[in-house]
Amino acid sequence: MRKSGECVFSHAVTLAFCDPFTVATPNAATRTGALDSNVWSVSRTNTLTNWTQGEENYWKSATLVGCGADQTVNAPNDVQICNGRLFEAVSDGAGQSTLAMYPKQPFDIAARTGTVVFDVSADSAGVHNAWPEFWWTDQPVPAPHGHLSAQDPYAANSFGFSIAGCDGNQTGVDKMMITQNFAYTTIPFTSLGCVTKGSPTGGLNHFEVRISQTHVEVWASEPGSTVVKEIAFSDYTLPLTRGVIWMEDVHYNACKPGFGTPQCDHTFAWDNVGFDGPTPYRDLTFDVPDAADPAAGGLNLSYRVTTNPTAVTAPGVYWNQAPTKQFVAFNWFSWEAAVPSVRVNGGQWHDTPWPFDSETFVWRTIAVPVPMSEVKPGNNMIEFKFSGANGTTVANVNLILIAAGPVP
Repeated sequence: MRKSGECVFSHAVTLAFCDPFTVATPNAATRTGALDSNVWSVSRTNTLTNWTQGEENYWKSATLVGCGADQTVNAPNDVQICNGRLFEAVSDGAGQSTLAMYPKQPFDIAARTGTVVFDVSADSAGVHNAWPEFWWTDQPVPAPHGHLSAQDPYAANSFGFSIAGCDGNQTGVDKMMITQNFAYTTIPFTSLGCVTKGSPTGGLNHFEVRISQTHVEVWASEPGSTVVKEIAFSDYTLPLTRGVIWMEDVHYNACKPGFGTPQCDHTFAWDNVGFDGPTPYRDLTFDVPDAADPAAGGLNLSYRVTTNPTAVTAPGVYWNQAPTKQFVAFNWFSWEAAVPSVRVNGGQWHDTPWPFDSETFVWRTIAVPVPMSEVKPGNNMIEFKFSGANGTTVANVNLILIAAGPVP
């Protein structure tokens, strides 16, 4: 084993990124909880069987296990660091939810095989419960995938897999997926075995993902070990060579009776997220704070948008070097097949043609390009309007400056 910081690779690598989650860095102005908001971004979506609540992105209070005594937490404090691990808790409220976390630095596999490593308490009770997912997307769009019919945001180009396979006390890969030009498909893969489930307060499973543009291997360990074995692979041409990696916690109405161990209120622990390769830059992203309107047992996190503009603020914007691209990125609940219009600091309205399939009544995700001339240091006003008859809601709004910072 080769150990780079606390991130373990089974072969020699040129380390590009590693976070061992040793220090909590809370910033109340962001959605990242205890994660360092200079390095990480966090997004949350939930849609309930009660669609009135679902369109408001209702985020239920959860029970976080592993940081001392069990505690009831609300967003963004549902993401905590203690005992050298990252803990995040989600209670899906009988809906379909995604909590997604990504480091703001690209993973690049151009002309090579790259490697991503992470540890997680991979203890899913199956696909009608809660499970971890790994994603790699060409743009840093929030909550890039939710796996299910009402949670299919679909990044433009991406690759991912879910860890909800096998039976009993075993777990493994149950699905591999890509999106290409916003079109989603599952891809064929070969399952080679399973590993014993980890635990958020016990041993974690160590994962190693080896990716080239035409071949992916997933390796995993027994809980508490770093000795990995190959558990799945796919020979498929991926639609990207550079993008950001995502650690996701996905739920599907996990309280529903008859689907194994209920995990509707569940904690996953993560550790030692890292990858190899070049270190060209870091993106700078600036969170618009959640709406955080109180609701019974939780918060409504999104903003209502109609034909009258809704204004929000991305605070503290800066850049260390000239960005290569600028985006306003967000999720919205698509009652209709239309994308909200966006403008920054009173500039022109930016309209985006609908790029997805015809399905509506789902969360979507997008990055709308804006010119640098409309961005300014300090607080930036972002406005949304929506011409559809039913209106919509937007969540997880970010102003993103690509390559605006060097890698420390």
